[in-house]
Amino acid sequence: MRFEVIFYYNESKSRYGRRQDGRIKERDSASSSIIAGRERRGQRPPPMERIAMLDKFILNTKSEKIDDTAFMIVGVEGYVDSSTFPQLQDHLQKLIDNGANWIIVDLGKLEYISSAGLGVLMGMLQEIRSRGGDLKLTNLSTKIQQLFDILGFSRLIRIYVDIEAATKALENDIKASADEEKTPVEDSY
Repeated sequence: MRFEVIFYYNESKSRYGRRQDGRIKERDSASSSIIAGRERRGQRPPPMERIAMLDKFILNTKSEKIDDTAFMIVGVEGYVDSSTFPQLQDHLQKLIDNGANWIIVDLGKLEYISSAGLGVLMGMLQEIRSRGGDLKLTNLSTKIQQLFDILGFSRLIRIYVDIEAATKALENDIKASADEEKTPVEDSY
């Protein structure tokens, strides 16, 4: 799906009043509108003033192995907002449904994340932990790291400086998980 953001300048100098067609004017400065294949109020600004903005969202997935356990590294680029969060959610859900219990999400090229995107990460974290795995975040920008800190998400989800640190932590978690499976559980009476 492609959205165009159209900016135009209302050439009228006055802030209030009526337009030539008799309608009341909204504002006199630059205005924007998200348009999906339609023109704003039947008018299309001149091409020089039009700025097209494509959805900027890319997912890259790579599979790695520690001993015999596979884990996934998911790179997220661009913007995770109300129009792109379903793609992230579907992608992570497919990985989990296909048995990926260990996931590292690389947010190094993420420019923006909305509350919907944060909700996806927290929902996937809860689901993957209920299956005995874990989800780790890495390469957060300062702005996004501050957002996680302010919301308290950094206490719930493990965040690492780079992929190597996240991989090392994941390796320790996988080994600890394997040791728990080998240890017999005592019957309690």
